[in-house]
Amino acid sequence: MSGGKTAAHCVMQPDVLIIGGGLAGLSAAVQLTEASHSVVLVERSPHCGGRARSFRDEVTGEDVDNGQHIMMGCYHETLRYLERIGSRHFIDIQPPLRAVFRENGRAAGLLLALPLPPPLHALSALLRFDLLTWPERMAIVRAARMLLAANPAVDTKLQSQTVEEWLNDHAQPERCRKAFWDVLSIGMLNEQSGYASASLFVSTIQRVLSGRRTDASIVLPLAGLSRILVDPAVAYLNLHGSEVVLSSTVESFGEENGRIRMAVMHGGRAILPRAVIIAVPFFALDSVANGFLLERLPALRKAETLLPAPIISIHLWLDREIMEEDFAALLGSPIQWVFNTGKIQQLKRRSHLSLIVSGAWEDIEKEKSVLVAMGLEEVRKAFPAARNASLVHSLIIKEKRSTFSPRPGSEQLRPFHRTAIENLFLAGDWTATGLPATIEGAVVSGVTSANAAVEFLDRRLR
Repeated sequence: MSGGKTAAHCVMQPDVLIIGGGLAGLSAAVQLTEASHSVVLVERSPHCGGRARSFRDEVTGEDVDNGQHIMMGCYHETLRYLERIGSRHFIDIQPPLRAVFRENGRAAGLLLALPLPPPLHALSALLRFDLLTWPERMAIVRAARMLLAANPAVDTKLQSQTVEEWLNDHAQPERCRKAFWDVLSIGMLNEQSGYASASLFVSTIQRVLSGRRTDASIVLPLAGLSRILVDPAVAYLNLHGSEVVLSSTVESFGEENGRIRMAVMHGGRAILPRAVIIAVPFFALDSVANGFLLERLPALRKAETLLPAPIISIHLWLDREIMEEDFAALLGSPIQWVFNTGKIQQLKRRSHLSLIVSGAWEDIEKEKSVLVAMGLEEVRKAFPAARNASLVHSLIIKEKRSTFSPRPGSEQLRPFHRTAIENLFLAGDWTATGLPATIEGAVVSGVTSANAAVEFLDRRLR
């Protein structure tokens, strides 16, 4: 427990109780605290951050993320969150979009946007994408025009399609798919194009291309996720009078007149909140207050049917630097992205590489030694300088339930932030944010649920 309170059975009376200390819960707590509402946040593990945190690797002494997360300039709520908690300086946003594509041991293509107003900046990058022939580039541009003109909210055909089916409808050549569309789809949705929802893919691309020019840029983390997203938030909450309770759970709720009036934590400590936000993963709903949520809100059982999707992070430390780029996309490889973590974070061991396998259905059950060998083989294929490098250290991180799989129809399974219980709200990247399960989706859900709670509290005061 933090915040200086030690009385085990004292009654807490916050404006809002938040259950779950991942990014959804933390962003809700920060939003509420900034609005001068008192918060008690309860997290069952000994640390906050959930699936977006870092830990100290005992061999290298470096902070290692528990999963590589790609952030983009269109993560507006995340950027505001970082400003609030004082950690904005720990990230760097590319001035223009710049992504290197490597194939057959060479930097085969460069996606580089000119400083033009959106969406012309993206058009300039596509027209200059030298990995593809001119007819292939024009095929992508034609599909991109249709994509920007689409209305995913009302297009029932689009809502029922996979990305692969949408690409078929728009006559995309195989080379365009493998060298461009599949890279976008799996990177943004953590799912293969044959499974991923075309509707969510289209709406996500529209968000990237329809705002500021830097919305399409990659955000590079200059430190571990805990240092950027988690620890400053906990410090902010403690500094402003909110309380974070770790290694604890809420065992039961007490209701009166259709509202939650009391929560009892493990050990008997009572909380009398005016409102409650549940910010746990969809697969943990039945664990809240011993099944209370699913018993009282049976509609939430739909969310339980969301399919979790896996991600594997392969961390390799080599005895020398082997890549100049900050990051690169690998084509024709089970590894989608390689991040030059040592260079980005300016670490003493500049050879630290972070490899991402998204939608890792085929690889998630493989032995760690097999994954290390696969990662090393793919790095040596992509970067000739790695062929004489020796492996110094490795680390495999499997997140079997990293995100939900955004398949056609999954949007109908994602609940809204308000519930049938007047003072109970939901947050999480799996709720109805209109976004994939990303850092931005988690933060947006936290802010939305916090605003709904504030509206409820203000209405009760009138």
